[in-house]
Amino acid sequence: MRESAEARPLVARNVAQSRISARIGNSSVLMDLRSFAPANQGCLFELGQLLDIVALARLLLLVDTSTDRPFLEATLQQLWSRLSAGSPNRGLAAPRLRLFRIGAQSEPVLRALLAHLLARPGEVA
Repeated sequence: MRESAEARPLVARNVAQSRISARIGNSSVLMDLRSFAPANQGCLFELGQLLDIVALARLLLLVDTSTDRPFLEATLQQLWSRLSAGSPNRGLAAPRLRLFRIGAQSEPVLRALLAHLLARPGEVA
């Protein structure tokens, strides 16, 4: 059977999703979005992939005062509208994404961040 040109990107995407999902497994994922802004948005593809593949309860976004929050919120809404039908987040009635705002990198702050990462889905650290 010959593969059509339109099917190739879909097949490649499914293979990439399978590989990413296999590597992540049931782990929590932390994405550093400090300095995320219109002029510094090089991680859009990765953010979209994480939203599409990782259950929101296992995803934690790191932000600080340099993060352009209105731009981040608009970006997340745009990426959310493109979730695939197979996304674990697609059918969520009340989706909630966890943000961890970091200031000074002190030991108590880093311990709190670690607690958020190690919290079980649905548990508040």
